[in-house]
Amino acid sequence: MKPLLPWICELGESPCWSVAEQALYWVDIAGEQVHRVDIPSGTHRHWSVPGEPGCLAVVNSSTLMVALTHGFHTLDLVSGATLRVTGVDIDVARMRFNDGRCDRQGRFWAGTLDRQRSIPSAGLWKLDRGELIRGPHGVMLCNGLAFSPDGASMYFADTFNRCVYRHSYDTVTGTPGEPELLRRFTAAEGAPDGAAVDAEGGYWVALYEAGRIVRLDERGLITESINVPVHCPTMPCFGGPDLRTLFVTTSRRKRSTRELEAFPHSGQVFCTDVGVAGLPEPYYVP
Repeated sequence: MKPLLPWICELGESPCWSVAEQALYWVDIAGEQVHRVDIPSGTHRHWSVPGEPGCLAVVNSSTLMVALTHGFHTLDLVSGATLRVTGVDIDVARMRFNDGRCDRQGRFWAGTLDRQRSIPSAGLWKLDRGELIRGPHGVMLCNGLAFSPDGASMYFADTFNRCVYRHSYDTVTGTPGEPELLRRFTAAEGAPDGAAVDAEGGYWVALYEAGRIVRLDERGLITESINVPVHCPTMPCFGGPDLRTLFVTTSRRKRSTRELEAFPHSGQVFCTDVGVAGLPEPYYVP
């Protein structure tokens, strides 16, 4: 696994591959920036945004939908301007957006986290054609949101309790069913962070503070493990011309001096080829 480019983020998250553009997008939550790199040319651009961008979805080649501190905003990639689509009724001093992505039908799901990790009041919000709908709540840190190839299952990670759940998912209404525990990780294994699903239905999840990405099968068993040369990977996504490149964002935020000396590339985006293809990331449908 190698760095994609020299740029270092404080808290890299939400990598998202645009098949049409052959470009990778991601956010730096702590740096309040959105990034894009054109893979064929290597051109890197970034935009400052008015708040912490937890996650993003591509709308088209000139527009992103971004979950910012105070709600969902569009980001115009030509002008750099942001426009609020809808606010969210959360205490921003206590909560912020974190992991998210679109389902196969183009609905944008975004999770929140409790900054103090003390009250299980975080959860999921769904932006469906401009309408904001409250989803499942009751955790402290939302992560690992992903959908099966047929869209009929939704995956979700409760990072604080080291659990990954699978929900049945109504693709017509965009409604998740009751959660089923897929896997509970031990403290030694690491905490499940962001994730992506491959074309065969495998669930690839970043293990924060464990320096690796693992693939879970439908039984929750680890079938692949890839080391990342940092301690805190945050989220993988599939991309590249054949969707067989795994891109991984990482974090250096609030890590010790000793750790950063041992892992100086913390905060960079990494990539490696894998033996299975991913799925095209759905665009948000306004």
